Amino acid sequence: MTVNSTDSAPAVSSEYFDLETSGLGYLNRAREVPTRGEPFLAVDIAALHGAKSNVEYTRFDCIVRGAKAINIVRNLMPEIEAGKAVLVGFKIGDLYADTFTFTHGEKAGQMGVSLKARLLQIRWAKVDGETVYSARSEATANGAANASSEQSHRVSNAVPASR
Repeated sequence: MTVNSTDSAPAVSSEYFDLETSGLGYLNRAREVPTRGEPFLAVDIAALHGAKSNVEYTRFDCIVRGAKAINIVRNLMPEIEAGKAVLVGFKIGDLYADTFTFTHGEKAGQMGVSLKARLLQIRWAKVDGETVYSARSEATANGAANASSEQSHRVSNAVPASR
């Protein structure tokens, strides 16, 4: 009996746990970060939390991942650089704390903590209160386009009725 190596090989699966957080916050400091290899896109998110009457902010320093998120942040960069209020619904993952030492200002020499993450998704974006992007409306538009495409495909492949 011959055994195919693919039949007897154990299934390779990567098992890991995702830590994802979602919220809303303001985008700041969108920038291309040069490296020895490929440069990457980074952005800070000032996430809102707490009571509406006493909002608090937590800052996340994010590497932008995923073609859609990169495209959205790049399109919003002029507004961010112009100092406009760019509010987004977001999903981040792989959150971790990184320590550093302040080098300037009154905290020079003191240790600080930076929360770092990967920006995985932008669900919606508003610039100065006006909606400029919504994944929900994009999905609806794509659904309508797909339905229209399917309808035209059915129509173009339809067999003419006999007379």
